[in-house]
Amino acid sequence: MGTADPTKATPIISRETRQQLVASTVGNILEWFDFAVFGALADVMGDVFFPDSMNDKQKLVASFSIFGAAFIMRPFGGMLFGWVGDKFGRLKSLMWSVGIMSFATLLTGSLPSYGDAGISAIIFLVIARLIQGLSSGGELVGSIVFLVEIAPPDKTGLYGAVSLWSATIGTMLGSVVAYVVRASMSRDDLVEYGWRLPFLLALPFGVLGVWLFSRLKESDEYRAAHKEGKLHHNPITVALCQWWPQTLVVVAVAALWASTFYTVFIWSQHFMDSLVEPAVPHPFAVSLVGILFLCCVFPFAGALSDSRRPAWLPLVGAFEFGRVETMLVGGAGLVIFTIPLFALLTVGSDVAALASFLGFAVLLALWGAPMCSWMVESFPLELRFTAVAIGYNIAQAIFAGSIEVGATLLAEADELAPAYLLVGISAVSVSTLARYGWPSPELIPEKGARVGSGAKLVEPITTPPPQTTQNKTVVSLV
Repeated sequence: MGTADPTKATPIISRETRQQLVASTVGNILEWFDFAVFGALADVMGDVFFPDSMNDKQKLVASFSIFGAAFIMRPFGGMLFGWVGDKFGRLKSLMWSVGIMSFATLLTGSLPSYGDAGISAIIFLVIARLIQGLSSGGELVGSIVFLVEIAPPDKTGLYGAVSLWSATIGTMLGSVVAYVVRASMSRDDLVEYGWRLPFLLALPFGVLGVWLFSRLKESDEYRAAHKEGKLHHNPITVALCQWWPQTLVVVAVAALWASTFYTVFIWSQHFMDSLVEPAVPHPFAVSLVGILFLCCVFPFAGALSDSRRPAWLPLVGAFEFGRVETMLVGGAGLVIFTIPLFALLTVGSDVAALASFLGFAVLLALWGAPMCSWMVESFPLELRFTAVAIGYNIAQAIFAGSIEVGATLLAEADELAPAYLLVGISAVSVSTLARYGWPSPELIPEKGARVGSGAKLVEPITTPPPQTTQNKTVVSLV
């Protein structure tokens, strides 16, 4: 019997790392529960906050417009909380973002209806939603950066995937609570008071989230950089002036995730219920099963991007995989199969709709799970929170913020029109990743070998940075 090679043994995860992983995951779930409840109750919010003179489709479009208003604030939230996270610590940014999100969600659940306050109710609803958007612009990216930085060297893809996985769990729980509230009371009671109940859960959730983050320590990597004085005085300026090409790449890559996730797993619930004939009998229940399956696939997709030759996966172990390779498989699949998968949502069958969700879940997980660590590994530590937050949240603002309204309007003309839009966005994202998405190993000397599989890097920008900053390789878009 051979002797095990100690250099190849998987590092034991310390108790501190386990606490960081669990607390960050729970905090992320609570944050995204708050954010997702509005989307799950969009049709009810339309009845509550808009006049009876509007028909159901007009109310739904108006409700999704306010839902999308939050995304406008996400880039600003990304810059604000990214600056705090890079300059003062990831955990300080996470505590503030969770607290602000809980306040805004609680405010939403306390607002008067249109019948009680008229146009003022709509104005306050927009304000509350904008505050939610500001908060969400920092929390998810902060969680991604924090978890990748505390991850063992051979598990950064898995840990990065946990961030988006936990956000998806939070989204699913928001949908579950909304579904339970819908099923447990009449429509009149739901509009009268029942819609408030999920929003009021924000108070205990917010207290728990802030408490969890307050008990954690920063990653060793960040603490070392802080001690050595390597942090930038103004990471926003450095990210926008020196790292704008790679930031634009993040925008293009994140566009696929933003548009497809919100169209398929959020908006399609209402599409199957009221915008397609025949309607799917149980659209919300089928959607929940689809989101649950997406959550199950996510960790495996993240782990796949960590394995150059994944022997644990039958029939695939002969191939080399890294971040970009895994993402390209999922992205190409979405370009090819989005239209037939979306067509299954128009059949009017629970079974067909479920098959559609399962197919989307596998392909989207292959793209989204490795994307988290890929974004972090694309930037140096001293500005990665800010740069990732700007790029990722611009994509969210442009694509996730408008996709529900755009899909609703397109579906009125052609039931498959939203799928055509998704294919176009996916094609741009995949092309951008294939051409410009190979991060420089110089940014991640300990982990860079797993990002790709030997593909050539694009040429770096030749203009030297100011003397006050380190000279780092940046990908060029020309």
